[in-house]
Amino acid sequence: QEPEHTSPDDEYPYLLVMDRGERSLHDACAKERIAGYKVDTIIEAFRSILGCVEVLHASGVIHGDLKQRNILRFIVDDVAKWILCDMDASALRGRTIGRKTSSAYAPPELARRKYAGGQSGVLDMAEPSFDVWSLGVILFELCAGRTLFAQDTNNDELVELADRTRLCAWHTISDEELEPVLLAADGASDALIDSAKNLIRWCLKGDPLERPTAGQILSHAFLAPGGPLAAMSMRYFGFLSHAQADASSTVATLY
Repeated sequence: QEPEHTSPDDEYPYLLVMDRGERSLHDACAKERIAGYKVDTIIEAFRSILGCVEVLHASGVIHGDLKQRNILRFIVDDVAKWILCDMDASALRGRTIGRKTSSAYAPPELARRKYAGGQSGVLDMAEPSFDVWSLGVILFELCAGRTLFAQDTNNDELVELADRTRLCAWHTISDEELEPVLLAADGASDALIDSAKNLIRWCLKGDPLERPTAGQILSHAFLAPGGPLAAMSMRYFGFLSHAQADASSTVATLY
């Protein structure tokens, strides 16, 4: 019937029909007890997702809205393959990005624009590091079995003011926040858990320049046994006023 209703001079004269995905990663995690439990499935799924992201970035395209709902599973010869969908937020590298990004998966640089008096939540330059942050949030969810931030279950938007403030001031993820990573997973060695935490922290660096590329993630020890770990250390910052120093003998001693 399509030729009867469409002519070449229509605004959208063509329709692209693709294979139907079995289910989204979001749906699979909700119904198949994957996140936080099935290590092999987590690793294979994340490696498959990364392969798609690497192809996009090599083509100069930034997805702009990576999240569990925008990742679909296909079963090919009894093997699960994961692909990306919902490219309406994508942009060419160096172009404007961020208008349609779900805030619970948005990097700090976009959050500062959106919540701290920026230009309507629009990031001027689309860079691969934008997607890498979102990948870090997804990996945290897969390994911890929980979301990194409280979010609206309908549209993946941040719902708490405290989380918006936290994201705007983000530096790195703490050891305490990483404690649930693979905590309940069967057969996860200490070395594997440490490598998962290392990769999550690397992807979730507040400074975009400190985040890895998709290729570096693929060769990381969590996804490639024997691969390298990111060399990172926690840095703590504190301020102690004279009033605080005078208020307690313990604090005074430390001061």
